[in-house]
Amino acid sequence: MVLDGAVFEGRLYLAWFKANSLCIGPDKSYLSIFDSNTADALEILRTELYYNGLYYSIDAVAVDQNGIYLSGSYAGGESKLFALDFKEASIISMKWVRMENQWNGIADIQVQEGDVYLTGVTDYRSVNYEDVLLAKFDVGGNLIWLSQWGTTCIDYGKAVEIREDGLYVSVRAGFCSILDPATPAPAYSGDFIL
Repeated sequence: MVLDGAVFEGRLYLAWFKANSLCIGPDKSYLSIFDSNTADALEILRTELYYNGLYYSIDAVAVDQNGIYLSGSYAGGESKLFALDFKEASIISMKWVRMENQWNGIADIQVQEGDVYLTGVTDYRSVNYEDVLLAKFDVGGNLIWLSQWGTTCIDYGKAVEIREDGLYVSVRAGFCSILDPATPAPAYSGDFIL
């Protein structure tokens, strides 16, 4: 199943998931790089996201001249932002890794002129409910700013887009998993774009 993809300088970067149909062994998540300049779209690299002795599932991918940016999570939690360097078909190396305590999941990454933007959801353990997360990093992995907002229910960022007139975030808002009469209804619900 394809999870996300990006195109940069004639190459297709594809994050995909292979479920084990026989229920034997773990499911696997891969980053494949294809040379899209050829008629056959030749796969020049397939790799898993391996860090500190753990394999991470790949949720999103973005690419620019500074590197390959992936969001990855381990066992449904601990979402991290990874920056990889890719030089040749067989050489890929880790540049830096970032994780903030308030992250629960990263749904989308975009890059522009060395700036890395991500959106997703905050960790409910830090605030007792989940909010939309939006963050900006520089090319070296330094956090420039981090913003979160939402209702008393579960709200999460689905996609981020960079345009000339600003930054746009697609959000799923107001999903309440526990109905409590004492909890006020959210001011908004459903999908919308900020």
